[in-house]
Amino acid sequence: MNKIELYYKYLNNITETNRQGLKGDSPFGQGEIIISNSGDFKCKATGKYGSVIDFVKGFNLQMTQTGLVKVLTSELILTKSHLESMLRSVDSFKKDSARLKVAGEKLELPKEFLKDAQGYMSTRDFQYNMIDHYSPSGIPLTVSSFTLYKPLSRSIGVPRMPLKISETVFFVENSLMAKWISKQLKLSSIPWPKEDDLLNYEYERLLKEKNVIVLYEDFNFSYNDSFFPFLEAIQDSVKSISALKYRDLTQGTSFVKWIRDPINKARVLEKAQDCADKPLIPKDMYQKSIFSSTKEELTFAQGYSRGFFFYGMNDGNIVQSHPLDIHSVDSIERKFNVNVVAPAEENRPRSAKLSPSTILNISESISNISPVTTYATLRKFISDRIYFGENEQDIELVTLWILGSYVYQLFNAYPYLHIQGLAGSGKTTLLEIIESTSFNGALASRITSARMMKEINDTKCTLCLDEFEKSTGSQSASTTQILNAGYKKSGRYLKMMGDGEKDQFLDLYSPKVYASISAIKTDSLASRTLPIRQQKASSSIALTPWDPEDRTTRQQLTSIIEGGYAIGLYHHHYLQYLIATMPNKVLLPSGLSIEGRQKELALPILVLTNFFDPSGSLEATIKNLLEAKLLPANQDSFKKIKMFTNTLKEWSTDLENLPYALDKEMVWIPNQAWNNTAILSEFDRKTSLYNWIKTFHSDVTIESKWIPKLGKSKSSIGIPLALNINNKEIRSWLELLSVSEENKPKT
Repeated sequence: MNKIELYYKYLNNITETNRQGLKGDSPFGQGEIIISNSGDFKCKATGKYGSVIDFVKGFNLQMTQTGLVKVLTSELILTKSHLESMLRSVDSFKKDSARLKVAGEKLELPKEFLKDAQGYMSTRDFQYNMIDHYSPSGIPLTVSSFTLYKPLSRSIGVPRMPLKISETVFFVENSLMAKWISKQLKLSSIPWPKEDDLLNYEYERLLKEKNVIVLYEDFNFSYNDSFFPFLEAIQDSVKSISALKYRDLTQGTSFVKWIRDPINKARVLEKAQDCADKPLIPKDMYQKSIFSSTKEELTFAQGYSRGFFFYGMNDGNIVQSHPLDIHSVDSIERKFNVNVVAPAEENRPRSAKLSPSTILNISESISNISPVTTYATLRKFISDRIYFGENEQDIELVTLWILGSYVYQLFNAYPYLHIQGLAGSGKTTLLEIIESTSFNGALASRITSARMMKEINDTKCTLCLDEFEKSTGSQSASTTQILNAGYKKSGRYLKMMGDGEKDQFLDLYSPKVYASISAIKTDSLASRTLPIRQQKASSSIALTPWDPEDRTTRQQLTSIIEGGYAIGLYHHHYLQYLIATMPNKVLLPSGLSIEGRQKELALPILVLTNFFDPSGSLEATIKNLLEAKLLPANQDSFKKIKMFTNTLKEWSTDLENLPYALDKEMVWIPNQAWNNTAILSEFDRKTSLYNWIKTFHSDVTIESKWIPKLGKSKSSIGIPLALNINNKEIRSWLELLSVSEENKPKT
């Protein structure tokens, strides 16, 4: 970029001059400023003049020459249009109540504060982006970003120091936390400068005789990015230095909430005094011990860490999510500061199906691989070969479940599937299709418990168990115990070893599906399972034969598998966002809600539904399915609810002839209007019907009300217009939007 382009970020009312220069309103005073074609400026308002470096210095008087050169370099790289797009993103975020709600919950900060903070949260890894510094014309010059998993900010542009700094000044990991602390304590709070930024300012002079307090979450950054180089640079000029870890202050409470208490505002300053001027940790000690102690575990076959998704490959290496890169296990551990939990090196090729050539194919054709297309392809592949009969909507559940296996590590729990049907109904065929299309699918029949545990622990496979009734017995059967343990991410099994050998904890969390003729006999396993019931197809129904060796079938399988891996490699951030937006209680079509274990079962399926079908057309189907499978005891109630809503729909089509009254937020329907309705046929008398409706809302009542169409008062059932039945209020079912004058009760 030409030096002259920089001025477009600083000046208003810019026009070009005859000598290929610029002129515009001066940011230094009232009047005009002239820019030559070489980039030099002359301010007619103040008489200032000089080079572009001199111009930049006019807004950064405390910055060193090194810092000014960095500013010039960065601002020549970042275009004005790119920076203006940041402003639009901030404005969009302020108007997006859903994203504001998620950001507020994740960061534990008030929504109103986030609106004023000049930042926005993207759905990618919950990344929060802050505009830290503006030009005089309102264009962003410095932008920083951080995530929940990496709270230390990264800056685009050169971070600026404030012109005024309080006697006690806080240094923290990112500018959003800095703004929050400044708001609560009324003291300066600034993101600490990293080692590469120390030459931008003369920090020893700026902070001379100040009390410097560092607040941080943990030592989860390199030494160069830590606050230690900064503290070493200023320790001889400041009055005092303190470094406090949030949890040491709050004893586990959220610091964001803790600091709002006036008592704690004084306590943080007292604590800083108590630990002032402790010796700084040397660089070699930090690198050898402290940083290495913060390593996260990453499972080889499939895992998530440090904002990236990972898959193990059959050559023993690991691929990271976008931007795609392939690493050895050692390289992954060094680059991402993780401990890779992997099988022995000689067993790694067997523990993963993903090949480097598949990664190359995905990378080359990602523009043509969409989640929607992958879902549609897999759904058709299954429907062409499997007959579900009257349970045909189960195909949606099976399709979602298979594709979800490629990202199951994003969920704290993943439901099991139980395929039940008579002999010849296609259970084994469906299992083989699931094995061929799911993540690390493995089909087994009459597998030993020891072999099963090793397979799950090493490969994180989608385990497909055929003839399940022959491999399980009572509740205490070892297979059932393994399945009970492997339903949640925390599921581990202690394998007792012999003399001289150390006992092992095996990780048994993975997707699992089993097929049998009979129902699941153990309640604990049934509570972790979504049932899929198959029917035997008649000879008149033409199905495509399942032949995994067929050339066309192999091509379709390749397309599905590549689409499955692409979900984790390119879309895991958005799935995490959808998980965060799930409500605490899931409302079902009947108006009932699920939580606890039932929500654990439903959550992955609902998140995947919203991911593969953002239009929302599939959500009602899936919620109806989940309702039938999770709450089978309520099927009689569901039937009554359906008849009730059908009655409301019939009335809404002929509302002119329906006798009713509106009184404020209640609709009153006389007893005689219920005669001959489908819903009344489900009850022995109208009193029973009234009692049933009252279970949905305590304000339902019976009174004598004036009914305009009848011209007299009649005993009527009063129902709140806001009563929600099947995700729809009574006012909407009956299309009653307001109280009309003619229907107002008469005195």
